[in-house]
Amino acid sequence: MSDIIISQLSKTFGSNRVLSDVNLHIKQGEFVAVLGPSGCGKTTLLRTIAGFEPLDSGSITIGGRVVSSPDQFVAPEHRDLGIVFQNYALWPHMNVSDNVGYSLKIKKVATDERNRRVNEALKTVEMLHFAHRRPADLSGGQRQRVALARCLAQGNNIVLLDEPLANLDVNLRSSMEEEFSQFHRSTGASLFYITHDQAEAMALADRIAVMEKGVIKQFSTPDMLYHEPQNEMVANFIGDGFTLNVGYIKRFDDMHAIVKLEGHDVKVRCAPHESDRIAGKIALHPENVTLGSDKDGVLRVKISRTVFRGSHIRVEAEPVRFPGQQISFHIPSTQKLIIGQTVNIQITNAWLIPTT
Repeated sequence: MSDIIISQLSKTFGSNRVLSDVNLHIKQGEFVAVLGPSGCGKTTLLRTIAGFEPLDSGSITIGGRVVSSPDQFVAPEHRDLGIVFQNYALWPHMNVSDNVGYSLKIKKVATDERNRRVNEALKTVEMLHFAHRRPADLSGGQRQRVALARCLAQGNNIVLLDEPLANLDVNLRSSMEEEFSQFHRSTGASLFYITHDQAEAMALADRIAVMEKGVIKQFSTPDMLYHEPQNEMVANFIGDGFTLNVGYIKRFDDMHAIVKLEGHDVKVRCAPHESDRIAGKIALHPENVTLGSDKDGVLRVKISRTVFRGSHIRVEAEPVRFPGQQISFHIPSTQKLIIGQTVNIQITNAWLIPTT
C-alpha cells in the first residue's frame, strides 16, 4: 500500500508560517488535488512530501514508512515518488527516449529492460514516434507527455504534479486533462495534484483539499465542496459561490431548515446535526438565484454589472438593504437588465453553512 498520511504538519520560513497543522490521508490509487489562491501553501506542501523541504513539526508517512518528521528524514531519491513539474524538468541535451530512461539508467536497470520500459511508457502517452527528438523540438503538451512517460517508466506508485498545465494554452489544457485521467486509470498510482484552477481540480480529482493561508479548510469530493461547503471561505471560493446572512434559523426536518431573509421564510438544505440558532449564513451559486416578481421575490437587489456569456448573461448585483454584499445569477441572453435597475430575486436549494 502507498497511502500518504500527513499528520499535524507545520512549516515556517523565518517568521512566516506557511503550513499550519495540516492533516491529510491520501489513499492508495486516489487522485487528490490541492486547490487554493496563490500563496496559500500548496506548493510548499508538495515540496514537503517530495522531501525538498524539512518539517518544523508533524510527520509524513508514505506506505507505512515515516519519511519526514523533526527526528527523521528520507532523501527525495529514496521516497519512490514521481514528480511532474510546471516546467517539465527535461534535460535539453537528451532526446525523449534518454530523458524517459535516465532514472532507470542511474538505477543500473539492464539495457534491454530499460528500453522495453521506455518504449512502453512512450507508447502509452503516444510519443513513441518522437523518441529521438530533443525537448526543444516538442510542443508544451508533448513535453508534458514526456514527463508523464518518465513517471510511467519508473513505475512510481505515487506521482506529485505541481501545476502541470499552468504553462499551456486553454485548448491544450483541456486535452491534457484527459491525458492525466488516462494516466491515472492506466497506472492505478496515487496522484497528488497542485493547482489554482478550479475547473481542473473539479474535473480530475476524486477529492480536493481547499487551502487558505496554510490551513486545510475542507477536504471533500468535488460534489461536497460545491453543494455542501463547511465554512464561508470554501462557499465563496468554489464555483462563483457567495454567501448571505440569515436569521432565526429553525430546523424543518433531517435535511432542511427554515431561515429568515428580509422577513421572508426561506427553506434551505442543512447538515443532519443542525440545530436552531439566531443567525447564520447560507451558501449559494448563480443557479440558486432566479428573478422573481414584485409579489414573490424574497430579496430586492440592485444591478451593478452584466456580462454577456453567449448562452446566457451573468448578472452581478447588491442587496438593496445590504450594500457591499455580492450576488450573481444568470438570465437568458435574450433578456435584458439595466445597470442601476432594482429587481426581486427568488432563492432555491441554498445550503446553510454549519457552525464550527
